[in-house]
Formats: sequence, C-alpha cells, structure tokens
Amino acid sequence: MRVNKVLSLYFWAACLFVIGIGAAEAQCPPLPYQLSNGQLADATKVMADLNALFNCIGTNLQVSGPGGGVVSIENPNATTNYNFNLPATAGAAGALLASGGGGANAATWTSVGVSGHALPFLDGANTWSGTQTFGSVVGTVSTQTGTSYSLAVSDCGTTILFTGAAAITVTTLGSLPAGCSIALEQGGSGQITIVAGAGATQHSSHNYTKSFGQYAILGLFVDTNAGGSAANVIITGDGA
Repeated sequence: MRVNKVLSLYFWAACLFVIGIGAAEAQCPPLPYQLSNGQLADATKVMADLNALFNCIGTNLQVSGPGGGVVSIENPNATTNYNFNLPATAGAAGALLASGGGGANAATWTSVGVSGHALPFLDGANTWSGTQTFGSVVGTVSTQTGTSYSLAVSDCGTTILFTGAAAITVTTLGSLPAGCSIALEQGGSGQITIVAGAGATQHSSHNYTKSFGQYAILGLFVDTNAGGSAANVIITGDGA
C-alpha cells in the first residue's frame, strides 16, 4: 500500500498521544523510518514506526509546556518514581486521581462524596458549600510564661494559658478579624491586664480589663473590624 493511504494510521495514533495536552508538547524519539507521500510503503517500516510511537505512549509520556519543565507520565508497571504514575485500575465515577511515585507508590484513586473517606489537602483553607457534620472538636491550648504578650491572628479559636507569677499585659491587635474568639486563662498568680493595641478598641459591659484571680478565664471576641485594621474587641468572662 502507498504511504498516503496509511498516513491516517499515524494521524489517529498521534491524536491518542496528544489528546488533552492542549498547548503542551509531547516528546518522543524520532521514528526509525521517515516515509514520504507517494512512496511505496514497506509493511516492516510502517509497523516499526507505529510500534515506536505506541511504545513511547505506553511507557513514558513526557509533556512540556510553554513555561518550561517536563512532566513524565509513566505506566502502571513502572518501578521508578516519576512525576505522575498511572494507576493499574480504573477509578469509580467521581473519584479523584492522586499523583504518586512509581512501583509501590503508584497513583491511586480517592473516593469523594461518600462518608468515611478522607479528602486530601485538608491542612489548607477550605470553603464549605453545604452542611457539614463533624465529630468532637478539641481546641488548642498554648502556654505563655512571660509578663507581656501581643495577640496574633493565629490565636483566634485558641486558649492561652498564662502561668507567670508576675503581672501580665496582653495587647490586642487591630487586625484581628471579625468572628475571632480567644480565651485567656490566669493560670498563675500573675494578674492579666488587657490593653488595646494600635487600631483596636475594646469594650466590657462591666468595665473589666483584668482577670479576677488565679483560674479566671477572660474571653475576647471581635464583633466587627472596619477595613480589617480596626478590631472591635468585646471582653467577657471572670474579670475585675
């Protein structure tokens, strides 16, 4: 057969190779035989070219984008760690494919939307679009031994235990976000005094600014923060 009658074979093979890559470029070694249009096709050469192409697709697909860098996609039997190793079996509908290494660390499917399955990357910020049910939630307690402490955004949702024997000054922060809640416990004999930092305004219905005594807990709650730098801090709890 003539080459112009078998070019469609190359075309469809190439489509399988580059589909879904978009602007990226698939990289394979040159084909062993270069055939030109109108030339009588030798079946051995045609099959050698096709086998070379499919071997490239089936073993190590390398994709490079316009920004540089190469991503290697390896078959399920690979024993070497690559950027992305295909799993040995197909995943269920709606499952996520997590990239992994080669051999024993091959990529796996992760089920989503079903109770009892863990979702990846839950250590980052997430936005929940529906009602979520959680188990027991245990707050974080940090300990401070000094005589002064300036609150940080990372303190929101936590309890700070002050264990010093001398008086302690806690300074609020103007950038504490609305909804931030912090508990302050006087764990030692040193009384806690709360002072407003730059941009912060604090209020107490009983005009409390200090802890009552050892084991007293004061609550700080930010109800508003205009512009993100003017926290309005409400003081509650066992104060004096």
